[in-house]
Amino acid sequence: MRRWLGLALVLLLATPAGAQERHPKIRAAYSAISGAMLPAWVAKEKALFAKHGLDVELSYIAAGPKLLGALLSGELQFGVLGHQGVDAAAAGAEIVYVASGLDHLVFYLFANPVIQRVEDLRGKRVGATRPNAVSDVAARTALRMHGLEPMRDATILYVGGIPEVLAAILAGGVDAGTISPPISVKARKAGLRQIADVSGTPSIQSAVVTTKAFAARDPVATASFVRAWTEAIAVIHRDKPFTLKVIERYTRSDDPETVEETYRTMAPHFKRTPLPPVEVIQTYLRELGQQGERAKGLRVDDLVDARFVRQLEQSGFIAELYR
Repeated sequence: MRRWLGLALVLLLATPAGAQERHPKIRAAYSAISGAMLPAWVAKEKALFAKHGLDVELSYIAAGPKLLGALLSGELQFGVLGHQGVDAAAAGAEIVYVASGLDHLVFYLFANPVIQRVEDLRGKRVGATRPNAVSDVAARTALRMHGLEPMRDATILYVGGIPEVLAAILAGGVDAGTISPPISVKARKAGLRQIADVSGTPSIQSAVVTTKAFAARDPVATASFVRAWTEAIAVIHRDKPFTLKVIERYTRSDDPETVEETYRTMAPHFKRTPLPPVEVIQTYLRELGQQGERAKGLRVDDLVDARFVRQLEQSGFIAELYR
């Protein structure tokens, strides 16, 4: 069965897009207004989903847990989010990562200008979006890098989304908060002080997930979605003017500096061959294993299905995108 499925995928990936059978509507969602979601936006705006035989309805669901709930209920077929898929799997959900987006953080810790350094946050409040969200990981990482233990030395308050983190700092509801592009430009223009940069820290900031049941039931649709995602990454690398327009539309920003910084800080980090982030997931699983018995029984192989990207690589599809 596995050998037959592999052959079927090879044949699919070698078939011209126009000859592929079109599928019923596919629903997908992304979990943040962040440049980390760029491949999904570009795939939609460049009509790459349609090119590869899918009718994709792409929406924004402003919380990883809500997105996962919709995915597990069958309301969605694909999601773009961070490590929350691993958290869900540790709780028993049949989630699988099929492609990577950003596998490290691009986040900054901004503070009220009276705060000079991270150490000054002792006894203060730090804003993040939601518990266990990528911004929460970024906040905890920044505090620990400077010798502060989250929730003991500084309280983390959850305020909704990244724009809400900025609003909370400006309103005095928190003393600092973790912010990523494009909102980071607004933070600087508002006069906030950047006191830490955790960019580059290994973490799943964005990746494509689906359910094991859907990947098994419709490997053709899954392969097509990953194909469109992979081609979108090539567009990001090779067509900056188009990508800037996409960033402008999805972030609803008409500020050239904001759009440019989002591209500059995010675009170079999307891998041409977007294999699921095995090493990052392994590290995160070890951390979860220290917190609960369920996570100790999970293996990376339980959470990763790399065959779709592997087939694109082996077929020469990815190499052709950059010629």
